[in-house]
Amino acid sequence: MTFEVPRIRRSLLIVLLSHDGLAVFLRRHLGHFVRRPPQWPVPTGLTETKALRKWRRLHAALPAMTLGTVTGRMSVMVEAELHLYAIVILKLSAPADTSSLPHDGSWHALPSLAEAPVFPAELPHLIEGYVNGWIPDGPITLDS
Repeated sequence: MTFEVPRIRRSLLIVLLSHDGLAVFLRRHLGHFVRRPPQWPVPTGLTETKALRKWRRLHAALPAMTLGTVTGRMSVMVEAELHLYAIVILKLSAPADTSSLPHDGSWHALPSLAEAPVFPAELPHLIEGYVNGWIPDGPITLDS
């Protein structure tokens, strides 16, 4: 009997909140209607923290940001690949210049997320819980 070991792909989903905490930056995913936070790969041998620092250096034109105390964790099986996501919440300290953000994304008011198709589907609840303070600090699992 042979077992196929799935390929594992680790990524960060970067939830970028506006400086006032009223909007989140989301991108279209491969031309679909589903919106998702910007995704950044975590290469083998690199920690999530180091991958996030690398993303931050690449986006140095953005204002300073604070790292949220809540981190979502999620795993999704796609064909023969296991996608492991760490969902980090960053809040801008000042308004962002739109030219420093990816062109295929836009800001979305938090109340509008409840009706929008987003990935992960639990994203509106995660953000609402973080902003309103009813999700405890630390990592939480979003797997269903």
